Amino acid sequence: MLALADVAWLLKHRPPSWLQQALPPHREAVLELVRQHGRPPAARKVASPGKGQAEDLECSVSAALERLGSRPQRGLVHDGIHLPLALPELRVAILCPSMGGCIQDLSTEGGPYCLHPLVQMRKEQLQLQGWQVEVVLKHQWPLHPEGEGGEETLRQQELQLRRKLAGALQARVPQRRRRHDLHAM
Repeated sequence: MLALADVAWLLKHRPPSWLQQALPPHREAVLELVRQHGRPPAARKVASPGKGQAEDLECSVSAALERLGSRPQRGLVHDGIHLPLALPELRVAILCPSMGGCIQDLSTEGGPYCLHPLVQMRKEQLQLQGWQVEVVLKHQWPLHPEGEGGEETLRQQELQLRRKLAGALQARVPQRRRRHDLHAM
């Protein structure tokens, strides 16, 4: 279910092609109120697809970030948008959608994944507010066959996060000053 603020954002940034006429005055007034004052408190936390599996993945990613010496914050709300996992000092949000939060192209064997439209919208909203958004997908996250644990698995998790965070930090550096050998790790 979309919150009013999500509808307002969609109308402003991605208006549907069929919406060529002006809204009735009473609906325009409601959308203007949401634009000015943000989401009502009850609508701040919108459930994302596959919430249970995503929480397990968030815990695993959060633990890996802590092993790397970072201080991730869970459940942060920024300008009315719920950030499940964030590094506010770096302005990096980490989205961990479960398999319900991404869609696979089944036309080819092992087809590519894309984000669920609601997850993609949340990512774009955060990027417009100046956050660097990294996405960790469950099928790409290294897991030990018996679940969490295994020293090699923990190292693989940390390496994957280092690569993602290096990309996030590199994106903040002006183009002329970037080091291009970071992705060769």
